[in-house]
Amino acid sequence: LLLASAAAGIDAAASAWPRRRASVRAGLTAGWLAACLLVLPEFNPLWAVPHRSGDETFESPYMKAVKVDLPTASDLRRPAVVLITYRAGDDPNAEAVYNTDVAWPDNAPIIYAHDLGPARNPEIFRYYADRQPDRFFYRWDRRTGRVEELGVARDLVR
Repeated sequence: LLLASAAAGIDAAASAWPRRRASVRAGLTAGWLAACLLVLPEFNPLWAVPHRSGDETFESPYMKAVKVDLPTASDLRRPAVVLITYRAGDDPNAEAVYNTDVAWPDNAPIIYAHDLGPARNPEIFRYYADRQPDRFFYRWDRRTGRVEELGVARDLVR
């Protein structure tokens, strides 16, 4: 509907100058396309840097805290796994468990995973104890923003 309205408006404006109708239509169409492209985040220089972290295209305090603030903490040991808690009532659209910086998550200096609780977390502890026993585990609480040190993978399986 918007596109049809724009096309009708371009035609109406072009008809105001009958002898230059083709030129006016071409110029207005080019201007409309340029305006459409400039509102996309990829082409918009006004899209603020604080809205982005990595490949994120929406503002999220969780993503900024986990992907920007947490990795720059001086006391964060690497390689690491950060288990992110999720509780009922938390915003499911603010998902912070993404490992998009590498082709395989095990290659990342910091791996982000869900905190599955005491019943299922030993599965990920065992996985890394077998493959990368020196990988350090943390738990990050989305609500408080606190980081809890859990220990290295080889010690957590005991």
